[in-house]
Amino acid sequence: MLVLSKKEYYQSQFLIARTDSAKTWKLINTLLPGRTKATSTPPNLTHPLSEECKQNPTDIANIFLVFFVSVGKNMSSKIISPQSNKTHIAEMNCQSSFYLQETSAEEIMHIIDTLTEKNDTRQNDIPVKILKLCSEILSPFLAKLFNNCISQGIYPQNLKCSQVTPIHKSGPENVCPNYRPTSLLSPLYKIFENLFNDRLYHYVECKGVLSKHQYGFRAKVSTEFAIYDIVECISENLDQKIPTCAVFLDRSKAFDTVDHSVLLWKLEHYYAIRGLLLLFENYLHRREQYTVVNKCRSQIQQINCGLPQGSILSLLLFSLYINDLPNVSNFKTTLISDDTCLILANNNIDILEKMVDQEINKVDSWMRHNKLSLNYSKTVYMIFNSDKKQSSPFRVETGSNLFNRVNSTKYLGMHLDNKLN
Repeated sequence: MLVLSKKEYYQSQFLIARTDSAKTWKLINTLLPGRTKATSTPPNLTHPLSEECKQNPTDIANIFLVFFVSVGKNMSSKIISPQSNKTHIAEMNCQSSFYLQETSAEEIMHIIDTLTEKNDTRQNDIPVKILKLCSEILSPFLAKLFNNCISQGIYPQNLKCSQVTPIHKSGPENVCPNYRPTSLLSPLYKIFENLFNDRLYHYVECKGVLSKHQYGFRAKVSTEFAIYDIVECISENLDQKIPTCAVFLDRSKAFDTVDHSVLLWKLEHYYAIRGLLLLFENYLHRREQYTVVNKCRSQIQQINCGLPQGSILSLLLFSLYINDLPNVSNFKTTLISDDTCLILANNNIDILEKMVDQEINKVDSWMRHNKLSLNYSKTVYMIFNSDKKQSSPFRVETGSNLFNRVNSTKYLGMHLDNKLN
């Protein structure tokens, strides 16, 4: 009886999520063994600088806090920008201007109704359950607050503090880099974020701002489209016996190294978000976070770069941040968040090698201009060539960094080899 009920429940959930690939995969992961998130924290942690071993949960929380807050800033400081007085090297232009429409109590009530009730509410936050029970009373006040934020260009400071929990990825459990931060945000923050995100996304879609090469976080577009686009391009070249090079970029801590001044510059000059620039600047600056380990809380520290973790608005802002990348080179570029594939083809493989060398340096220059860190050791490339008579050692490098050539790789969850098998 229990097994039958469980089966019927998941059948109904898969039916509801049939048009949403993200929700479908979330359901699949709940059913697969070993796919649940590991949230356990280590009994001890080694300090990254002093190498002193700490066992007290509060000490561990503070070590994680310092590491998470400083990792983006430290990586960004090591990125040397090319010798140029231009921060950006792509040409983009948006003719329209973006303005935030005021909200209403009815819209606030609708957003509150869509919030998910969770047990992991932060201390001093209003639980979602209470917000839903009192939404009719609270919505007019929240609408007035949001509209005041628009008119005054001020984002509430209390909503810019996030609670971070370390999630173990792999490797020894007592080493900070083996953890990634996951943020728990205030329900009020999520309401405001939804209002901002819906308006900005509507503007971006209506004005055709996002590049056609962007496949992430867009309605009616998914990773399947990106995979199909990549495979089709390579397959056509193979059928015509045109040697093709595909470079799969690996960016380190992409969201953590986003430069606020560069992002604001792009919002103003690329996307015509001028009148509300002060509001976006206020949203990004003076962000704070603290870390919780075994219910013990660290101190609070400010974050000077990067985008808020676990935020849907961050995903859209990052898409806008990297939106000009396809314009800086002759690569056929496929973008999904921080996953990037670059494809170039030529009938002569020796000429192709020279072309790739030239274009990859343009991409590397753009990366450094935009304070994004390329992981040279994990960036790989493949050569697709059906003509065995054309053979070449083929090297892809930028500066003194030589990329690894592979015969197969995993990209967007798909295993891809150089024969498209």
